[in-house]
Parts: sequence; C-alpha cells; structure tokens
Amino acid sequence: SLTRFGKRALSSIVPSSSDPSKLPRKCRKLNHSAHASSVVSAIMPSFLVKAASVVPFSGDTTAAGPIVNIIVDSERSCMYTLSSRGWISAFDLCPNPKSNEIRQTATIDMEKTARLYLEAVSHGRMYPPSSSHSSTIGNITFPGGGSSSQAGVGGMDGARTLLKLADSGPKRADGARRRSPQGRSVGILTPISIHVISRKESGRLTLMAITDGGLRYYLSSLSTNVLNSGPGQQTGPINPLAPSRKFTLCHVRAPPPIDENGSLHGATSFDENGGIEGYVPSIRGRSGKLPHVDAGYYGNGTLVLALEQNASQGGSTTTNGGPRPATVLFAGDAIVATEPDAVARKKLSLNPTANETTGHPQQAQRTVMTVPGGITETVALPLASTSTDVGSVLPGGRVHDIASMGSSSSVLTLFFHSQTPSDAELKVGLVPAYIPPSRLKAFDVHQPNRPPSTSPLDTANTSTGSRSIVVANGRGNGSVALTILSNFLLSRPLRHGLLIERPLPALEASDPSAMSTRPLYRLSTRYGYAGFSTTAADTMTRNRSSTRPVTTSGSKSARLSPWLLRPAVAALDPFTVQHLLPDVPIVALNSGGMHFFTNKSILSILADTLISAGVNVGNDESVSRFFASYGFSQGCSMCLSLAVGCGPAADSGQYSSDLRTRARRAALSRAHVPKLVKKQEQQNGGTVPAALASTENNDGVPPGYEFHPSSLSQGLTVLVSRLLRPVWYKAAVVVTEGPSLRGKSLPAKVELLLDDQTLEEIRQPLYSLQTLMKGVFGPAINVVPGAQRQAVDRMEVEDENTFTSAMLYHGYIRGQVEQAARNTLTPREAETMARLIEERNLHSLYRLVSRSVQLLSLLALLKRAQYLPELHGVEWGLLHGLTVAQLVQTRDCQERLEHLLSSLVGAGSLSPALNIAPSAESEELAQLLSSECYLYFSPASHYAYMGFRAANEALSCAPGSSRRIALSNQTSEYLKRASCYWYNAPLITGRILHGQGNESFEQIALRAMRFDSPLAKAADALFQLSDVVSIVDVCLTTASNFGGRSLKQELGAITGNLSESNPNMLPWERMLYHKRTDAHYGTRQPNTSLSSPSSTHVVGAAVTSKDALSTCYAILFHYLSLLLNSTSADLARKMIDACAKSPDQEFLHSLYDYLIRTKHFSALLQISSADLEKWLSRPEMDIDLIWQYYREQGKDVQAGEVMRKRACEQSSTLDIATRINFLRKALSSYTVAIQKSTDGGQAYAGWNRPLLSDTEREGLQSAYTEVSETLDVAVLQNRTLRMVQSTSLESKLGDEQLSRLKSTLVPVSDLYNEYAAPLSLSDVCLLILHSCRHDDVDTIRTLWQNVICEEIFPCATRSPEAYRYLQSLMSGSVVDQIIRLVPEGSTSNLPFFEDGDWVVPLSDRVISLGQEVYGNGADYVFPVEFLASKFEGLRQVLDSAKSLGTSMFTTSRGTPWPLQILIGVGVPFLACFEAYEDMAGNEEREMMGGVEAQRRLLHIYMTVDLLWAWVAAANESPRGDGSENYALKELTRAVSSGILLSRIDSFKASLQGIAPNPDEARSVLDRLSTIEGAIKRIA
Repeated sequence: SLTRFGKRALSSIVPSSSDPSKLPRKCRKLNHSAHASSVVSAIMPSFLVKAASVVPFSGDTTAAGPIVNIIVDSERSCMYTLSSRGWISAFDLCPNPKSNEIRQTATIDMEKTARLYLEAVSHGRMYPPSSSHSSTIGNITFPGGGSSSQAGVGGMDGARTLLKLADSGPKRADGARRRSPQGRSVGILTPISIHVISRKESGRLTLMAITDGGLRYYLSSLSTNVLNSGPGQQTGPINPLAPSRKFTLCHVRAPPPIDENGSLHGATSFDENGGIEGYVPSIRGRSGKLPHVDAGYYGNGTLVLALEQNASQGGSTTTNGGPRPATVLFAGDAIVATEPDAVARKKLSLNPTANETTGHPQQAQRTVMTVPGGITETVALPLASTSTDVGSVLPGGRVHDIASMGSSSSVLTLFFHSQTPSDAELKVGLVPAYIPPSRLKAFDVHQPNRPPSTSPLDTANTSTGSRSIVVANGRGNGSVALTILSNFLLSRPLRHGLLIERPLPALEASDPSAMSTRPLYRLSTRYGYAGFSTTAADTMTRNRSSTRPVTTSGSKSARLSPWLLRPAVAALDPFTVQHLLPDVPIVALNSGGMHFFTNKSILSILADTLISAGVNVGNDESVSRFFASYGFSQGCSMCLSLAVGCGPAADSGQYSSDLRTRARRAALSRAHVPKLVKKQEQQNGGTVPAALASTENNDGVPPGYEFHPSSLSQGLTVLVSRLLRPVWYKAAVVVTEGPSLRGKSLPAKVELLLDDQTLEEIRQPLYSLQTLMKGVFGPAINVVPGAQRQAVDRMEVEDENTFTSAMLYHGYIRGQVEQAARNTLTPREAETMARLIEERNLHSLYRLVSRSVQLLSLLALLKRAQYLPELHGVEWGLLHGLTVAQLVQTRDCQERLEHLLSSLVGAGSLSPALNIAPSAESEELAQLLSSECYLYFSPASHYAYMGFRAANEALSCAPGSSRRIALSNQTSEYLKRASCYWYNAPLITGRILHGQGNESFEQIALRAMRFDSPLAKAADALFQLSDVVSIVDVCLTTASNFGGRSLKQELGAITGNLSESNPNMLPWERMLYHKRTDAHYGTRQPNTSLSSPSSTHVVGAAVTSKDALSTCYAILFHYLSLLLNSTSADLARKMIDACAKSPDQEFLHSLYDYLIRTKHFSALLQISSADLEKWLSRPEMDIDLIWQYYREQGKDVQAGEVMRKRACEQSSTLDIATRINFLRKALSSYTVAIQKSTDGGQAYAGWNRPLLSDTEREGLQSAYTEVSETLDVAVLQNRTLRMVQSTSLESKLGDEQLSRLKSTLVPVSDLYNEYAAPLSLSDVCLLILHSCRHDDVDTIRTLWQNVICEEIFPCATRSPEAYRYLQSLMSGSVVDQIIRLVPEGSTSNLPFFEDGDWVVPLSDRVISLGQEVYGNGADYVFPVEFLASKFEGLRQVLDSAKSLGTSMFTTSRGTPWPLQILIGVGVPFLACFEAYEDMAGNEEREMMGGVEAQRRLLHIYMTVDLLWAWVAAANESPRGDGSENYALKELTRAVSSGILLSRIDSFKASLQGIAPNPDEARSVLDRLSTIEGAIKRIA
C-alpha cells in the first residue's frame, strides 16, 4: 500500500516525456511532496531530512505526517492527499509544460485553519480572518456572510463549544487518548477522510473533509478569482479548474444532531403531523463529547457516517467488597445518513390580498411556500429501532470504509453537462452548413451550364446497358467474392452488401453534379454525450463571450465554440434530477464483511407511498402530506415523472403499470384549477386598480389581471424542462471535414450526440408524456384552443420566431381580452378565460413535446439511413453545429431538415447511375419517417420517394413495354401528389440564391437542377419517361402552393386526407410547419451568421413565394424549350396544349412572354386561346403578333381589321412607312378573307368555316376598297415625304405641316392642295389624279408638260427652230426656267439641248410614272396621243438640230425613243398606232387640210417606225417563263379585223401622191411594203 511509506512513497507511473515510446521499462517512485530531491532522500538518513524540513516558515509538508488518504478529482485533473495530522495537499495532474512533471500546488493544516475559522465565528466577526501570516493555513471566506458561517456551527455558542471540545482532547472508551490507525493522536478538528465535491454539486467548492468529531469542512482549491466569479469554459492555456497555491476554507458545518447518548432531536420520517422535519446544525446540549467517526462517505449531497457507539459493563464488587466502577466498552458503529432538506416549508403571513369575488383589498392570512436556504438537512438512521434512538449497531466491529456502488449513465452525464448558455450565446444564430468539397465543385455557379437532359426520343432508343455487381458502400468486405463468402459463412443472403451498377449515360458522365458513388460522410464511433472531439473546435477563441461560430474556407466545416462541443457542468439542485437518479447502493466494510444500504431517491419514496395508498390514491393522507411537504407543483411533476416511466416506473412489469396509473391519478386529483386574479399596484402610498396603471396585454392575460396556472400545468412544464434539459442546448451533429489524400478529400467525420441506447432513454419518457397529454388533455390537444372548428388546420400558434410561442387569440377570445381591458371580469368570465389560457399553454407545451419526440426519432432514423446503399445518403453537413433547441424551434432549421429529407428519400432517390432495387429496409424507413416524423418529413417527401422509386424501375424497363407504361403512370400519380404538398420555397428553388438580380428563366431552372430541387428532379424523371403533360401538372400544382392557380381541385381525390392515412396525426397537424407565407419569407432578413465570408452557399436564405413561383415556371419552360429546339414536335405540341389549359393567367402570360423572348413564334401562335388573343391585343405588344395570330387561327377579317384600325389611328405616333405596312397587311388579310368567302376556301388547307352571307361579303368588299384607297393615298404621301426630304423643299413647309406629313394619314385633297401642287410635285399630282379617278384633261396635260419641262430646262441651243419650239413648250407649263439661244460655235454654262442628255432621264421618269398610272383603270391620266405628239415634236427638233440640214429619212436608226417610252409604259401597239393616226388627223384638222407634204411624209414615216417595232416585237422568241407575246396577239387580232392592212394600203396611196421628194417617199414605201410582207407572214 502506498499509504504505508509516508511522504516519500507517493509514487506515480508518469512518463518523463510526452512521447509514449520513451516510457520507462520499470516503474519508479517519484517524490512529489518533499523539497529534497529523490537522490538525497534515498542516500541521507531520514532524521536529517526531517531536521532540514522543520525550518520555520519553510512551508514544508513533512510535519503533516504520513499520507492516510488519496483521492483523484478527474473532472478538475487534480489529486488530493490527507496526512495523519490532518494536512491536505493538492497536486495538479496536468504536467508542467516546462518540466513535464506533476506539481504540488497547495498544502493546508486543517486543524489550525479550522481553529482560526471557529475563533472568528465565536467572536461574531462578520468578515473572515486573514491567514497571510502562514503558508500552511488556508484562506478563509464567508460565502453567505457572518450569519451563514454562524448558522453552520450553531451560532457563536456552538463555535465556542467546538473549541472547548477540541481543547479537551480526544479519548477512547477506556479513557485513554484516541489515536489514529497510524498511531497518531487525533481530535475532533482533525480530518479523517476527504471527499471530492463534484462540479455537478458546486462550481466553486472542490473538496469536503470529515473530522473525527463529525464536522465537515467545505474547501476549494480554485484560485480567488475563479472562486469569486465562478469557473468558466477553458478557452486558453490557463485551466480555470487547476488548483491554486492556497486552499480556501469556505464553510464548516456541525456534525449530525446526535448527542453523546446517541439520540436525535426529532423524527426523521413521515408522522401523523405530516411532513419531514429538517434539522439546523447545532451543538446545543453537547457539552460532554461528540461521537467519534470511524469512517465517512460523501457524494452528491449524501453524507454517511459510521459513529462509534459505546456500552457500559458493571454490577460486580471488588475484593474488598466495594462496588467496582462500570467499564465503557466499544459496542460497534452506528450508521447515520444525512440529505439536503428539499421540503418546501410553510409559513403564515398577513398580506393584503384581493378578494377574488369582489376585487377589494382585505387583510387575510396567506400561506407562503418557502424553500430552505441550504442549511437544513434531514437525518436518517437505517439501523435505528425507533425514530429517536440509534439502537442497533452494525455487526462486525469497527467500520473501515464506506463507499458508493452507484454508476452514472450517459443521460445523467448529459443532464449535468447542461449549463444554460448566456444571452450572447443564444443570439448567435445558426452555424453555417457544411458542404463537402466534391459537392462544392458541382455547385459552382461559375461552371458552364450542364448539358440538357437526354431527349425522350433518344432515351427511348437507348438500351439499359450492361450491368455489374459491386460492393455497397460501408456494407461489403472489400471485394465481391469475399463478400459472398462472408454471407455464406454467416448464413446471410448472398446479395447482402452488394448492388447492381450500370454504366453512366452520356448525360451523367459529362455532368459534374452527377451523384458520386463515393460516400461523403462517415459516422464516427464516438458520441458527443461525453463531449465531442476537439477537431471541430475553435482554438482561437479566448473567452466565453466569443460565441460566434468561426467560418472557414468552403472545404472546411465551421469551427464551433468550446462551450458547444463540451458544455460546462451545471451545479443543479439535486431535486431537479430525481427522475434520473436510481436507488444508489452504499456499502460499509468492517471485519464482519460488506453491509449494503440503499439510498432511496425522493421519487422512490413517493413510489412506495403511492403503492401503499392502493386504489384510494386520490384521497390518501400520506400522498396528500407528500404534496403538502414538497409543494403541489413539484408533487404533480414527480407523479407525472412516474406516470411516464421515469425512475422506479421504468420497468415493464405489473408493479410499474400500477405505479404509473396511480401516479397519474394522484396528480390529477391534486391538480387545482387555473385562476385569473385581479392584481393591485401601489401608487403614492395608495392602491389603484392595475387596469388603470397598465394597458399591456401580455400573453393573452387581460390588463390588470394576473394568471395563476394550475399545479398540474406547472408540474407538467417543470417535467418537460427536465426531460429536455440533457439535450436542449447541445449540438445534435458535429461534422469535421475529412483530410485530403492525393488531391482527393476523404469522407467527412460525423459525430452524433446520442447513441441508440441514450437516445431511446431520452425519447421514451417524452413519447410517454406525449401520449399521456393526448389522452388526459384532449380538449386542449385535439383542437387549437380558442380557434373555430373550421380553422383547426390553420397556423394560429406560430409567430415569426419559434414554433412553440404563445398563440394569438382570435374571434371572441380576442374580443374578451379587449373588453377586459375596459371592464372588470365577472367570476364566470375570469374562470372561462383562465381555463382557455391554461389550455393554450398546454397546447403549446404539447407542440414542443411532439416536435422534440419526432426530432429524436428522426435522428435515429437518419443514422439507419446512412447505411442504406439505395438512398442518396444523409446530408449531415446541413445539421452541423445545430442544437436540439434550434432544430425544434426555428424555421430555418425546419427548412434544413426538409431539404435533408427531400434529398435523402426524394430527389436523391433518382439515380441515373445506379439501378438499385429498393429494399424492405428502405421501404420501412420511409414508412417510419412518414408516421413518426411527419412534422419534419412532409407528405411531399414521402410521395416523391415513391415517385422516384417507380421512375427508376420504369427507366430500367424496355421502352414501350406495358410494365414501363404502368410504372410511368405510377410515377406521374405519386409526383402529382407530392406537388400538392411542396410548400417550402427554399427547397423548391434549390435553397441557395446566388443573386437577387433579374435572372432569366434558364438561369433559375439550372440553379434548381444543380441544387437538388425536388421539383426539378421530378420534372427530369417525367421528361425521361416522355410524360410531358405530367411535367405541366406537377409544375403548375406546385406553383399553386405559392400563389398560382391550377387545377388542384382535380387532385383532391388523389391526395386524400392525410390525417386518415396517419392515425397518429391530429387534424390541426396536417401540413403543420410545412406551409409558408410571404410573412415568413419576405419580411425576414437573412441571418448573417448563416453564411461564410468565403462561401456563397447559404441554407435558409430569405426566399419568397415569388421566387418559388418563378422556379416552377422556369423548370417547365426549360423542358419546353428542349422540345421546341429538338425534333420532338409532337411532344412540344402536347406540352403547349397542356400549358394552355391552365387557368392561371400569370403563368399563361409568363408562357407567352417566354415563347416570344425565345423566338418560338410559331408555337405561340398555334395556341387557340381567348386569353392569348387578349394578351396580344394589348397596346404595348407588337401589332404584328396579333395579326399573325389571327392569320394563323384563320381569322383573316379580324387580322385585317386590327391592322386597319392601327394604321388609321390619328393619336398614334406611327410614321407613314409603318402605316403603309399595316395597310398592306390589312389589305392582304381582306384579300384572303374575300377569296375564302367566294370559293369556300378550297385553296386553303384545313379551311372548313362557313361561307359569308351576301351582306357580310358586301361589308368585307367595302372594307377592302376603303383600305385599298387609303393605301394608295398613303403611298403617295410617303412618296411626297421622300421627295420633300430629298430636296430643299422642307423649308417651304412649316413644322406642323412636316410633322403631319410624317406621322399622320393626310386626306388626298389636302395632300394635293397643300403639299403636291404648291411644291410643284407633278408626278405626285398625276398619281393623285389617277388615284381619285379625276379626268381633268387640261390639268393632266399641264402636269405632263411640267414633267417634260422639268427634265429639259434650263438649257441652251444654237438652233433657232429648237429655241422657238422650246419656248412654245414651256409656255404650256408652269415651269419657269431659262432657255438661251447662243450663236453657232459659241459655248454656254447651260447644257445644250441638241446634246440630248435630257432624253434618258426624261424617258426613265415618264416610263416609271406611266407604268403607275396606265393600265389601272384610269388611262386618261396618261394621254398617249398628247404625249406622243410632244415626244415626236421634241424628237424632230432634236434630230433637226443634230443633223444640221441632213434629211431625217436617210438616217439609219433603231426604234425611236418616243416610241420606246410608250412601249416601256406598256401602251399596246395598236393603241400607239391609233394615237399616231389621231396625231396626224388632228394636225390635218387643225390645218384644215393644208398640211405640207413634208409633214404628211413625216407622219407616215413615224407610223412606219411604229409598225417596224411592232413586227420586231411580234417576231421575238417566247421567253422561258411561259409569258405570252402580247405584240403577236395584237398583231394577229389587228390583221384579222382587217384594220391594219387597210391602213397600210391607205399609207401606200398617200405616199404615191406626195411629189416634193419622190426619193424619200419611195424609201418609206419600200419599208412599208417590207413590213406588210412580214405582217402577212406572221399573221
């Protein structure tokens, strides 16, 4: 034994180096208590070492004597030793970083320190004495002041008595000096044992010493600063729990109230007066001696002492005959136990209270329940024969030691390590989610867009591909063969741990976001109930106030504060942990063996009382006294603890069943009722009604009233807080990124807070409590208290922050509260309102319990899901660092959990890379999630899982097979059901909004696909199955959840009633917490603690319903665009038809806009919809679209009408060119409509409309004529505008005139009189006359003469004849230009007429203008004869000026240019022939037959030229385009009529009669004869 060797025998197997490889091969003893080195101690004699150690003020510990007791405080990493002389030493077990050795830090002489303490108390000092004069005397403090220090030892008299007893010295039973087992004398102030005070008992006290007289010293080895402020979380190199350089004596408590005769001062159990008596420490009546303590035990507030008991022996006589004195013998040890007094004391006080009936103040006795201040304690004598006598002693002699055999559970560890976070820590917010690096690459928004999904047509032609068997992640044994062998040897199915893998399609092979078969997470075998590993700790945080999670790079998880990873121990009242404390066995060891005692908890005592009460538990006096002793709220709490299976009721036997039933009845029998009491407030010494002093309405309580809940409600609240405390503020999951190996990141480590057993131990009582509440408090649980029956599924309970906040009253409840603010409630009204407030509180409490139970069940199921290869894998990173409180209460965590579950069994189940048949285990998991976690696992996720499972099976079947069709129908049905319940906007949008700008539909759709939007995955599955109609249904039904309209009513029969399919679900729980409103999304700002500075991945971002709506539309448009851009025209048409049936106008308008922006006009115009027609008819839309729509739909009349109206709008700012375009389209539409109405539309495919009536046809023809005329005038106006703009005529018009000409349709009369005529625009004037069919011959001739003069003048000429002709020509026009006659051989700056440069421009202008006016029903606008005479006159003058006297008849030339003009205009040859004849005849008539022979010859010559050109044209070969030779037809017709040949004969006769120049006449005659012969041949 180490304790036998004294100061030099304190040995430890502690390595001299931190390197385990340098451990010594043999054990060695290291002296940690002597100042002399180990070498000196081993060589020098002991007396020299001792002599050197007694130097005054040296602080040496050798005077303490040999060590008699050693204990280790593992929580604080220190060790304490007790010497035989009562000296206590402290050692810091954390090695010194410099010397790497254990250090002795403090030593205290307890006898001297206790004397100093008692002397200060005996003198009534209020402040502790100083001990700085000695290093062996510890510090002294009075934590509760001087009064507290006096109360611990029975006042000043008790302290004096203890000092006197200590000075008298200890004696044994035979009167000799009492000595320790080591032979040293001891006194009542000398400690005989030391015991560690756990941190769960006190945060400041560390050690308790029990003296020989039964006194208790409460010590602390902590530093003064830590002692004053309390120990905090270790955040730096300094450990606040390390022992300091001096001990501190904090309190001394007197021994148990047992006198020298072994008697107690009262009862220790229930008596007929009721209650348990608590004892105040006292030394009163102990002037003799104190019972000596042979052994002691202390733990968790329980003190057990073995007190020495003596017996007297006498009655004999001496040899002298005298009486022999009695002999005091050792009788044995009695066992005495004490516990802290937990009984609530009652006292009566006279307080002014309000009469509950009248409300007036009155003096009344009021019973006040007070809790003891920690001084009183209860005493138990387990061996006593009576309640006041020690009685029997423990057989077997003196007790050597007393110890506890209790063991701590993981739940207890969690409970005590549950220090409540500070307000600053609670305000930090959520820890950023962790996303593995591999997914970060796939989620990179800067990557190129992923290729579109495989076309359904391509998918149909793709085979399923070859398959291979591989080992499933985490379930196989390394290889396929080894796995099969292991399954065979272990009698497992051969397929266990194996899965079938098929090759990746081209899509997934090129898609960086495709699912990887490598696991992203691995579950650690370590659990957090004993503290998470420090790998995820924030090592940079130096103080507890720095609570914000440290964000790291995108590849690392957010670092957590140490308080979150390893919560500090909370020093709690032992009463709060009664439901977890088992009956602790305590064993006493003596020579007779081991003697066992049981330390029963208060809950066990209550259980025995309830069983003893029998069936009459509701009226049993013992149970009532128990409630009265501990308080009715605590009594109800303890009874409910037993009712839900805590403590003694944890078993499943008949005893536990009876105990639970009686505990529930006992609580309900003593529940009391809630009350609303009118409170009074003091003001200026008087009393005023509180309703006038305060108008605030807090939690539904009327102003001026105070709500007192029932004892049952208080007890229920207390129980819920105790059941949830072990896990409430603890991280449920901690994720640490995996190390990087060869450029690849290994799976991240996941540490769970609870293992399976611990989780079930916490969940089971909560589940039992939930069942109890549902059965007992049905009126408050089955419906929302205060809500109307029709509104049981509404969300009245929630506010903006947490799910379990107080409910808002509505309807008559709110009205009652407002009325109570003005009037005083009647007793009945107060009772009704109090009951409703109580029911509301119970309802909120039930919601809290229900969500907590389901969360614990969810965590257990997620752990199971991690090992299922057919599932996507749990996204543990979303839960990183989130506490149970956050997961239960906050909406952001609800959204994370919904996304996790959707990814697990919903979106992630569609795996194109893997063809894994769903196992029974995964099916069971989905069912359990749906039935036990429906507050987190929405029906949408369940239906989506079944839909994706059916889709996977369908894709594995051959295209076109009956099974594939059936599975496709199942997929469609399940996904439609899921779409009815997708209410989570962040989930639908992909939960990550990288930008809040104007994103295109394509960008929105790709984002949703990349970030696992279940809607995007559902659409992709349906697209692969070619079910495009279901894509529309799913997307639009989901959109209806966010404000859109759809045919959702049709799915009502499909979805059914969720509460009927799940019997555990209450009606108001249907879709509870899964629905969102814009108030939950739009008004809430994003939490800045969610995002990392280096990463844009945010979970729970502020997403609105509008974002979700846009995502629904974007996904639909994405697949529609794929079809429109491919050859799948039938599928595209089918999808568009399904979209067009939607009643959602917002969607339809988005669809129209999307098709326009993507330039799919044909697809848009094929939609037959009145809404589309109305949408296209909006003023801001392009008029061409509605025109094309009418044309596409066969509504040509409407097409023409809309274009006509738009073109003729006077208020519009359209330019004239645009109006002309509209008029032409209108004219085209009217033309088609007229043709369809006349021939039945036989020329138009698909035309089956009825013919128009005569009246309708006349109206249509009238509209056509009107548009045609308007178009003609508009064209002329546009021509006028161009001519004005191309010349300098703009200056002649005012701004208003010019603007009118540019942007309005000017009437034809205004156009002629205000623009064309004043500006001398002869061409336009002629066209206007032609358009209006105006036949004013003089005006027409003047205008044509203007045209001719404008092309010739100004000019000069050397010919007097030409000068005279030109002068006469100008006189017939309005042109005023210069004509200059110059002498022969001179020059001029004007162009010469005889040069003929004007011929070509004149010809072009006349031909162009003539073609527009001739042959269109108003040929009089082009006077052929007049123009021919003018042109021929110009030709003769020009030829005369050029030839200078040479005869024109001898000049060889082709077709003369006047004739070319007429032919170019399109004047028929016969008309030209007649015109030339008329021209000659007119000249004959004008000259009255006096025309010169030369003129007659000239006229005949011109006619011969015409005939020559006619014959040449008739002889032309036919063109390849199939057009007719009109010259030939005319010639044939003229010959057949005989007119032409007769006129030729007439010309011949005339030529023979011309005498002046026979040669010229003969030449013309010869040509005429040649022409006649050619005509005859042709004809």
